[in-house]
Amino acid sequence: MSGGERKEIRYGEHESSGGADILRASFSEGGYFFEIEDITAERKDVPGVLVSRSIKARPEEDFNECSEGIMFEVMLPVELPPNCKWRFCSPSIDMTRPRKMVYKKRKTYQGEIESGNLFGAYNCDKHVMYSIYRSSMSLKGILIPKESTFKHIRQMESMAALGYEVIGRDELEFIISWPMATDYYLMDGSPIDIYLEYTILTDKAPTFSDGMFNTYKHFVYEVLKPDINGIKKERTDGFRQTKERLEGLYRRTENGPESFSGDSDVIGYGMGDRNIKLALFMAFSEGGKWIGVLERMTDFFVSNCVSTSGFGYTSFDIKENRPVSMIEGNYVIAMTEAAFDVLRAYRFLKKRGINKPAWLELVRRYADYLIKIQNSDGSWYHAYDEEGNEVEIRTKEKVRFEVKDAVRKTGAGVPLSLISRLAIYLESINLNADEYKAAAILCAQYVIKNIVRFEMYLGADPDYPSAFAKDSAKYALMGLYNTYELCGDEKYLEGAVSAAKLFVVWNNGDFPCDCVELYKLGLKTGEEIFTMSTYYSFMDFDIEEL
Repeated sequence: MSGGERKEIRYGEHESSGGADILRASFSEGGYFFEIEDITAERKDVPGVLVSRSIKARPEEDFNECSEGIMFEVMLPVELPPNCKWRFCSPSIDMTRPRKMVYKKRKTYQGEIESGNLFGAYNCDKHVMYSIYRSSMSLKGILIPKESTFKHIRQMESMAALGYEVIGRDELEFIISWPMATDYYLMDGSPIDIYLEYTILTDKAPTFSDGMFNTYKHFVYEVLKPDINGIKKERTDGFRQTKERLEGLYRRTENGPESFSGDSDVIGYGMGDRNIKLALFMAFSEGGKWIGVLERMTDFFVSNCVSTSGFGYTSFDIKENRPVSMIEGNYVIAMTEAAFDVLRAYRFLKKRGINKPAWLELVRRYADYLIKIQNSDGSWYHAYDEEGNEVEIRTKEKVRFEVKDAVRKTGAGVPLSLISRLAIYLESINLNADEYKAAAILCAQYVIKNIVRFEMYLGADPDYPSAFAKDSAKYALMGLYNTYELCGDEKYLEGAVSAAKLFVVWNNGDFPCDCVELYKLGLKTGEEIFTMSTYYSFMDFDIEEL
């Protein structure tokens, strides 16, 4: 109840029909009469069971309007083998490392996205994925939050919460709450009519990535039901909306740099604010004046933000008329993104008859700088100064001392994406790329051994280096696939596919277009990743690969 009171209702009726168990209960509460019907049945098409709940309620004759509300929760037991390590995942919300279950631990996940209705628990020792996802949901009634922290009440009408509770040493129950755990249905005299349906799967899977990806496939094909035509339309709509937004943000200061940073006095070129990539998008989409904008914008960055050593600042303060950085030195991810965009811009303009050799020379200079500071195990740290010394980052999270050294290297896959792509391009124009190729292979070996092996893609955001990050998975799959192209070793392709699986699951359909080659190869997994995507993350796509 909205006042915090909890009540346990027992079923009054039980019957079996057509292989399904049907349980019913009725009760009065808050001036309402409630009828609950729960049905559990084995699914024939997938290895799991279907659980549905129907909630109907109407005000009783003596109902007096009040501010009471009600929420519902059901606990579904899962049979577990004893004494094993587990991983839990609620896409885009939480992904844990392997660990023993903590007795009496309870956790629920909720959010304003579809993935709030998908949750998985993976047995790392038995290689079994136990998962639950929403099959369908239909709500009729009025949902009012306890506090006015949400603005979109209408959207929240379809939301629920999923999670788990460890009851005993090896006893686990899935939790389903309607609405979300912080909200309730207002009992204001209006009828309540709710139907919710969930599928619980038990599926053998060789890895955690496979288990979550297979669960997500069921969810996508059954609930989201994407189609290629819909994907193409959404991509086209996304292009149009992005173009309109960028046209409004474009600004050229008097005798100064151009940007899509609106009224900001600081222009960014990497890690979040990537003006060259935005100009490249406009030049690719619209052509015309945007070709010149791309050329001038990249020229400005090349001339003003990068040292002779290859070290670069990726922000420029217009008022102070100088490059700036958030730290003493710069983040590797920011420098890598800026250099990658310069390489893309170079290739884009060269194909259109505009040759900018200084741009390619800059990218090579930065790649040489990366090779100079590469650790002997193939990794890189998160940040460096111009002389190549590591810059310690004061993170926004607490990092245990014993994992601090590993956390310093969680972004190792980021430079791999650039160096491997540069090596591929140089070989394509018959230039020697042996040094870049060797550095890429050394780093790819580190990524396979220390990142893909543990299926934890961390550290793309240097402020949270031990948190799961979608960009870390994206850069790992880009770099590993490029390394596979360089040397043909299948283990790098397998690593790219593994990273792509968790990237897609975590982003709830945000497709890693940098690795569209997986689809081109005709691999079954690649086709599934491509088809499952609800929209294209085209702003991270290597446009020259379209």
